[in-house]
Amino acid sequence: MANGRSKFIIAVLVISILFLSVFSGRDEEHSTGKKPVLAEEMGTLPQTPAPNSTGDVQRRVPLVILVHDVSPVYREELEEILDIVSQYGLQKNTYLFIIPDHAGQNDLRENADFVGYLSSLREEGYHIGLHGYTHEGEEFNCTSEEAKAKLEKALKIMADVNLTPEYFLPPRYALSEEAKTIVLSHNLTIITRDSLLRPDGTEIAVTNREYTWYISPFKLPFKLREAKKDYMNTDGVFYLSIHPKAVNNWAGMEFLKRFLEFVIKESQESLLTAQL
Repeated sequence: MANGRSKFIIAVLVISILFLSVFSGRDEEHSTGKKPVLAEEMGTLPQTPAPNSTGDVQRRVPLVILVHDVSPVYREELEEILDIVSQYGLQKNTYLFIIPDHAGQNDLRENADFVGYLSSLREEGYHIGLHGYTHEGEEFNCTSEEAKAKLEKALKIMADVNLTPEYFLPPRYALSEEAKTIVLSHNLTIITRDSLLRPDGTEIAVTNREYTWYISPFKLPFKLREAKKDYMNTDGVFYLSIHPKAVNNWAGMEFLKRFLEFVIKESQESLLTAQL
């Protein structure tokens, strides 16, 4: 009987320890002790890590935030997201990818208040990008003629509201080779799942991750650990992708707060601006 009671107590202790390790939300220590700082500009990282003032070698890990699906449809959700981004002073690290005519029913030219909001964000330091034309399906997985027509309509709307993009993120990351050629010929830098394509033909590898696609509170600690590990193991550029509405629940917004706080704490020097 005593032996059985001992086994029961041990089993309870083991289960309790495992439970606490999962749900306590405590961060794992980075084994190397290296502390990254944000780089001033993407694509200009030093070939060899430079020592800091104490002589310790640091990796320079730029953080860039990509906000997809910027549209009047998600105005409330966007404000909630950017309120957090601004609290951490990451406006200049954040790129807003705008849908010029979401679903063919939300032409920016007919949404003056939203355009004014975007213009004010640009003044704060947020960058303006283009996220397709209507964002319907894989709209840029198409022929050259179709891509040219859609892109020129999208750029016309953007020009009419005085929002000139320099970057292009295809909806669903779907982009045919023909469409890619058309986009680059309009002097737009393309962002894919794993690379940055410049009009001059330069291609830069990036780490582009999204952790907040309708995550539940149960998944929050796991997603945080995954994101922190990915960030600390990134040798080049780290992109954090966010979709309005998908992130706008308690777990998603809590992830955003904790992860941005983690990135800033990992920076031993003042926060530098990461740019595409």
